Amino acid sequence: IKEKYYISKSNGRDLVDIDPVIWAKKLEDNGIGEIILTSVNSEGLQKGFDITLTKKVSDKIKVPIIAHGGAGNFQHVFDVVKKTKISGVSISSLLHYDTYMTFPFKKKEIGNFYFLENSKKRKSLSNLKKLKLFLKRRNVSVRL
Repeated sequence: IKEKYYISKSNGRDLVDIDPVIWAKKLEDNGIGEIILTSVNSEGLQKGFDITLTKKVSDKIKVPIIAHGGAGNFQHVFDVVKKTKISGVSISSLLHYDTYMTFPFKKKEIGNFYFLENSKKRKSLSNLKKLKLFLKRRNVSVRL
């Protein structure tokens, strides 16, 4: 069986029978600035990005693509960067769970200001810094 991709709406609950490559091209032709490409099947599983889907879309359009959904370790990020033509990645669980557990959240503020404030005070390297060093050592251009 050939794998088929769909566009989804309603936070992934409803499928639309449109090929993501065709949809991305239509968006590009209509002036979209960038695309955040999420594989609903990979989101939250931390088993890696959908490289096949990401490659299909990134090979066909010129606007920046941000890969999202699936990062469980640094190698997953490296793989999607090296095997596709994306402009960036969007990750959260990989960066937040260890930091979240480090600090007691006493304040209930809007947004993540308390999280960011405490993250700056950490003495050990954050996962973000570790990820950047991991990628830099593998010749991926990142800001340190």
